[in-house]
Amino acid sequence: MLRINIQQTYGKIAIQTQKAPLDLQSKLVKVQIETTPAVAVSVRKTTGTLSIDQYPSRASYNLKNNTDFTRDFAQRGMDALQESIGENAAEGDQLMRIENSTSAAKTVAQMATQALEPTPVEWNYVSFARPEINYELNTTPGDYTPWKSNISYDMGEVTNNTGTTQVRTSMAQYPSIRFWTTGNRTDMRI
Repeated sequence: MLRINIQQTYGKIAIQTQKAPLDLQSKLVKVQIETTPAVAVSVRKTTGTLSIDQYPSRASYNLKNNTDFTRDFAQRGMDALQESIGENAAEGDQLMRIENSTSAAKTVAQMATQALEPTPVEWNYVSFARPEINYELNTTPGDYTPWKSNISYDMGEVTNNTGTTQVRTSMAQYPSIRFWTTGNRTDMRI
């Protein structure tokens, strides 16, 4: 009986690596800070300006200047004139009714009663306005030199001198397939 034998050998790859040399160089940052403190050359006492306007308070109890007093007086005169005209017109209407009516005595009696009634007294309680008071503070306390700072710096540097990685590959063993037959008087190999 003839028998076929097969033997296979796989290929092997050899890999050799060399690490990259890491070379980092750095230069530190240099910072310089120079400060100048604040200096007061002269210090003055702060003062302010006080202003008091009494006019609104005095005007609320009729102590006004001539212009405002004349204007208010003219307005009150105009109001009194219009009221008087209205009263005279109403009285004329009543007299007209007396002339045209049969009960003239009754209408005249009503008019006399109204004329004899006392004028009601009015009391008005009014609060006085406050004076306007303003205080302005002077904002110049003195002469001074403000605080100053100067910052200077040299930038740092990072230098990267990293080399390259080397990878070498080679065949350590080549693949092969071997065939042969057995069982016969002669062996055959390929």
